[in-house]
Amino acid sequence: MVKLLAIAYNHLPSVEYRCQELKREASLQAGNHNSARTFQELSDHISATRNTLEQYEIACKERRLEINKLNRQYIVLEELVNDFQNNNEEYVKITQTVEDKVVCILPNVKVLLRYTLLSITESARNDPERYRLIFYNMSPSITNYSSSNSQPQQQQYSSPIIILKLI
Repeated sequence: MVKLLAIAYNHLPSVEYRCQELKREASLQAGNHNSARTFQELSDHISATRNTLEQYEIACKERRLEINKLNRQYIVLEELVNDFQNNNEEYVKITQTVEDKVVCILPNVKVLLRYTLLSITESARNDPERYRLIFYNMSPSITNYSSSNSQPQQQQYSSPIIILKLI
């Protein structure tokens, strides 16, 4: 028994040292395992990001090709319109007719205001929501005519629509 205790006493520091070494080795293996898992996650993330980048590059190339195609089409259409404008008698006739109509209408203010009113009315009829606020927020003040005298008494207008109503 004494001999066994002497052997154990002499070997106890080496056993403790060996135990500490095994604990460190186990800790390193756990760290390696965590590092390997983290490395794999990062590798997967890099791979997914690379795939996404490749998809974006492909989409960008497709968009560039589409833009180039549209630019070529635009140039062709622009040339066609220019040729039409410069070489077509119908276009020249239409342009001249429109210019003549505009020159006739502009000096006549009543006709111009009538067309303006018709245009606003048609717009309000086509899109009533757009003009709803104008009509609901109008002030009731308009030009009042007194019965004894035919001169209008001027009041403030809250909307240009009221002016058009008077014409």
